[in-house]
Amino acid sequence: MMLLIGVVLIILVAIVLIALKDKNKRKPKERRDPEWIKTEVKMPDKPIEETEVSNSKYFKKQPLSVPEQVMFHKLKLCLPNHIILAQVAFSQMIGAEDGTKKENDSKFARAKQKVADFVICDKAFNIIAAIEIDDKSHKKETDEARDQILMEAGIPTIRWKAVNLPNDGEIKQAIALLKCDSAGYVLL
Repeated sequence: MMLLIGVVLIILVAIVLIALKDKNKRKPKERRDPEWIKTEVKMPDKPIEETEVSNSKYFKKQPLSVPEQVMFHKLKLCLPNHIILAQVAFSQMIGAEDGTKKENDSKFARAKQKVADFVICDKAFNIIAAIEIDDKSHKKETDEARDQILMEAGIPTIRWKAVNLPNDGEIKQAIALLKCDSAGYVLL
């Protein structure tokens, strides 16, 4: 009987050793993450080849002018319960409706390339207002046309001069006035 138990134990140990040896020989399974988890950063190793001969090339620049940068930080400090978006294309804020497809497409085409300096939203990303910082490049006729597009879409525009940016109180007051009900009470 003891001999039989000894033989069984030896066979079991041999089986375990063979299994461990085979396990070590197998390649580990490749981890398969969903595509949306993978992050890939591509840095160009050489310039993009162009079909035309040109000395022109792209360069990196700051997305906001100095007055816009100052205003961005003022808005963030004065409106902590709001979302401040910078350089927002009109195409992300408005659409065209109630006409034929051709009429809607034509109307939208006139607006889609325009950009608002800032868009103020509530926490649910509902648009409260667009803010424009007017510098010497702004033209009254063009600005009025832009404001009209936003007004038609139900988005008020607040304009401030780049040379005379508002103080904290003026910013808070301007936004509070936009959040008034018909009787003039501020809605917070």
